Amino acid sequence: MFTSGYEKEVLHNMKPAKIKIFAIAIVLIILLTAAACTTDASPGSTSPSPPITEQVEIDLSERDITDAQLTQIVASGEIPANVTSLNLRGNQISDISPLGGLTNLSCLDLQINRINDITPLSGLTNLSDLRLAGNRINDITPLSGLTNLSVLTLAVNQINDIAPLSGLTNLTWLGLANNQISDITVLSNFQSNSFLWLQVVPT
Repeated sequence: MFTSGYEKEVLHNMKPAKIKIFAIAIVLIILLTAAACTTDASPGSTSPSPPITEQVEIDLSERDITDAQLTQIVASGEIPANVTSLNLRGNQISDISPLGGLTNLSCLDLQINRINDITPLSGLTNLSDLRLAGNRINDITPLSGLTNLSVLTLAVNQINDIAPLSGLTNLTWLGLANNQISDITVLSNFQSNSFLWLQVVPT
C-alpha cells in the first residue's frame, strides 16, 4: 500500500491502537475510491455523466510532487488549461492555488496530500467528482457553491462542520468517515439513493 510522507508523520505520532484504526481507514479509502478519477457519476457507477465535448485527462498520481513543482507543471502547460480530469493523488501538495484557473475540470483527485486550504476550488463549478480524502482539511466552506458535485470524498480529515454541504443536493456519493462530525442534520437534504460513508462523533 502506498504511504505518503504525511501518513508516515501521522503514524509516527500515534499509539498502536490508533495506528490500526488509521490504517484500516486508509485501506477503506483506497478500496472504495480505487478507480482513477473518471467522468463516471460515482466511484462505483456504470452510468457515465453527460458527455463533454473534449476529454483531456492527466494522471500525475504518486509522484511526490511538491508545491513548487505543481506551480511549475501548471505554468509549463504540462497540465493544460482545458484539462477535464486530473489525478494528483498521493503527492506532497499543500498549496492548490495553481489549480484555481482550471475551470474545465469535471473530475479532480487530490486524495492523500497535505492540503488544508481548499479555497482555490471554490471557482471550479464544473466539478462533478471531487476527491479530497486523507488531507488536513477543516473548513469546507469553499465547496458550498459546487452544486454540480455528485461524488465527494472527505474522509480522514479534520472536519467538524458539514453545514456548507447543505446545498449540494446532487450528491449521490459522500464520504465523511474519520472526521470530527457530530451534527449531520444537513444530510437530510440529500437524495434518498445517495451513498453516505460517515462516522459520527457522539456528543
